[in-house]
Amino acid sequence: MPPRRLSDLVRWFSESRRTSFASPLETAQDQGNDENRCLFQGFEWHVPADQRHWKRLELALDGLKAIGVSEIWLPPGCKATHQNSNGYDIYDLYDLGEFEQKWHRSTKWGSKEDLIALSNKAVDVNMGLVWDAVLSHRAGGDHKEKLEAIEVDHEHRNRALSKPRQIEAWLNFDFSGRGDQYSSLKLHAEHFSGTDYDSTLQTQKQGVIYLTARSRRWSPNVDTSEKGNFDYLMFSNLDYASPDLCQDVMNWGVNFMPSTLPALSGYRIDAARHFDWKFLAQFLSAVHEAHPSRPWTFVAEYWQGSMPHLIAYLRKFPRDLPILAYDAPLLYALHNASSHLLAKGAARARHSPVDMRYLLKDTLVDAAPSRAVTLVGSHDTQPGQTLHCHTHPDFREAAYAIILLRQQGVPCVFYGDLYGIRAADGNEAFPPLSRLPDLMLARKLFAYGQQREYWDAPHCIGWTREGLQTNVPADKPWMGHGCAVIASNHGGGKKRMCVGKRHAGETWSGLWEWDDYQTKIEEDGWGWFEVGGVGMNVYVMDVAAGRDQFGQFNKDIYGSC
Repeated sequence: MPPRRLSDLVRWFSESRRTSFASPLETAQDQGNDENRCLFQGFEWHVPADQRHWKRLELALDGLKAIGVSEIWLPPGCKATHQNSNGYDIYDLYDLGEFEQKWHRSTKWGSKEDLIALSNKAVDVNMGLVWDAVLSHRAGGDHKEKLEAIEVDHEHRNRALSKPRQIEAWLNFDFSGRGDQYSSLKLHAEHFSGTDYDSTLQTQKQGVIYLTARSRRWSPNVDTSEKGNFDYLMFSNLDYASPDLCQDVMNWGVNFMPSTLPALSGYRIDAARHFDWKFLAQFLSAVHEAHPSRPWTFVAEYWQGSMPHLIAYLRKFPRDLPILAYDAPLLYALHNASSHLLAKGAARARHSPVDMRYLLKDTLVDAAPSRAVTLVGSHDTQPGQTLHCHTHPDFREAAYAIILLRQQGVPCVFYGDLYGIRAADGNEAFPPLSRLPDLMLARKLFAYGQQREYWDAPHCIGWTREGLQTNVPADKPWMGHGCAVIASNHGGGKKRMCVGKRHAGETWSGLWEWDDYQTKIEEDGWGWFEVGGVGMNVYVMDVAAGRDQFGQFNKDIYGSC
């Protein structure tokens, strides 16, 4: 039986993870000769609202596949409250840009026809699509309804501020543009547990949300470590104690979406801290069982910097349900590793660089590598967003090397780092990372085989991958070559590392500066590798198959459409 204390749970989980969390994903990381997986977040917050995003992604698929992307995390493409919306203010699950609703047909991302074309092309290139599923709430109700509700404290959700009274809220969703097509369910007050608006008041009360008197309580199957209960997030909160709501969402995820998008390979569950985990387990299990031949990827956006809480959440799900979570602790650790570079003026001199030997301490990828989606950034952490946590550009490529070229975890590359981040006015605010496509390609070609680690200096770490020793596919000889990586967050450095005796006598060179960074592998399989300053360097054999593929990626996605 697992221990009850969270601190003990982390230790127990780490020690028992290979049996407790055995899954096809973990096996794929450790064995076989399949190409490495690489997720790609297919959007950033300020993608132009021109309804051409699905078309741009379709045109980009060949290039993304060439550098190793196996699955694209799509933005929430269900109908939202307005056409310029990113989709998190969701109105109708079943409208993917098909119906005239909310004064528009297409979503910000494009029409349903464009989405299906993207899916068909993804099937052609053998790439999966992971849908961003926003299931915790709805927005943009069509009509108001009167109901009994209780005012509760926004900061302490279990603290009532009033007796039940009548309010009037926008909780009637009739989906008149769609009618009964795909689903006949119309949402009413009984499908919601809370809302943030009472139209009977001329001035809305600050710090107040409304718990419906019918529900009487928030779901207990959510994160309760914050605000007493974190069921309510925003807009109108859905109540998964409602059987017809549960059935309707099940139908959407199990039947409607897989039949609409043949390339659908997973769901990213938005705001998982606010979502009923018991229903989620049933939902994902039903999807998995209904389509067993699809290689499903389920990612819970349980954004939590605390490892004990992350592990406790993952332990709630069946062992045979391959649910993953974002490694927020690792993202924060990578950010902190560059924090001295972010300091301004005189403060930089007082800010000591972080000791990188402990970079992976208390991270999900260290405790449960098969369940960790590793990332350097996302639409939520990009500058200007609610979880802003932007690793310094000088160290950002090193951070990507850490998640892409190591054996553990499933890396997710951010659109804004591959194609650039736009400002709210449409201009480019942050350019693409110049070497990121090559790092992704290096993962696809060379990051295989035994991993040896050299985390023995405070500001310079390294590791090597020996390459596959047996069963190297005849058409993919590069999988046997291996690679060596060295990264620094202060001053650069040089390391002697082993790449395996079978590489003795080979000349290895940096992927980008062939002449400046060369090393001869000694008889015992060791060699010297260096990085010139803050950043990273990747070495491979100078005549390795596949080196001619580097430097060819087109980062100008907006020039295509």
